[in-house]
Amino acid sequence: MKTAIALLLAAFISPGWAQILNKDSLHFKADGTKVRGSFILVNRAVPLPEGEFTLITADFRDSRMSSGNIRLVPHRMVTVVLGQMADGKLRTAVTATTVLTYHGNTGWVVEPCKADKVVLFRRGSVPFMKRSYEQNCLVVNRVARGLGPNATGVFELLRDWTKKEGGEVPIEMRLDATVTRIAQAEYLMVNYFFNPAAYGCDAANLQSEAFANGVIELGKALQMAVDAGFDGRDRVEKVERLEAGLPRLQQDCGRAVQAVAPAPRPKAGSAADRLKELDSLRGQGLISPAEYDERRRKILDSL
Repeated sequence: MKTAIALLLAAFISPGWAQILNKDSLHFKADGTKVRGSFILVNRAVPLPEGEFTLITADFRDSRMSSGNIRLVPHRMVTVVLGQMADGKLRTAVTATTVLTYHGNTGWVVEPCKADKVVLFRRGSVPFMKRSYEQNCLVVNRVARGLGPNATGVFELLRDWTKKEGGEVPIEMRLDATVTRIAQAEYLMVNYFFNPAAYGCDAANLQSEAFANGVIELGKALQMAVDAGFDGRDRVEKVERLEAGLPRLQQDCGRAVQAVAPAPRPKAGSAADRLKELDSLRGQGLISPAEYDERRRKILDSL
């Protein structure tokens, strides 16, 4: 698996506990299930880019954990892999990993938001340490020659599905927008994979800066939606509200990102709830002060 392996911070073990499983979790669905807009994984709501995706598989594994010379009981993890084809090419893929059963009493040692590597774009946003360990970040980077003969884990599964669907592999260039959300024992990593060749980029333009900027802007919106679906009540409703405004990459090598027209405002949520959610977005740095003032005024005007 590509996802970083987790280690416990402490040697003390508490009895394992399982996440509350939503009956609509995608890992319960059959391979080949079609998904659009968003999906549930265990009990998280995970947003999708534009278009219809196919569930390729759900993959289960145990993490490797140790503290000093003590080998600890592993966490049980689940990853779902989804793909989207267009004109004989893998256009977009999504992998999402979360924890099914957690063993331990502290949190995760991995720090994907602080990885020391060259990236196109990185943004971390944790307003304050609500719990003992928390991360929330977006990392965007280019990867050359992906899904080739040396692919392993979920990328091997994605490669084989792409070949089965008649797509070309390896992918000469891809852009990954990875969103990680961790809060002590809670863990979610979502990788959004975009193939510029399937968005109209030619062989000489696979490193288009315009396309990269488009993925970055879409990644920012997806990070906000992942965060909304990670924590708190009404996760699904929050993600659905954000889905309507997700940007989309244009087919002319992503030279622009055009926002989809917002859906009609839902009835749910009192003014107090909306103001509280708006304060949270400001605290995380996900909206500018000007956007905050404008949205707050509109909420108050609606009273």
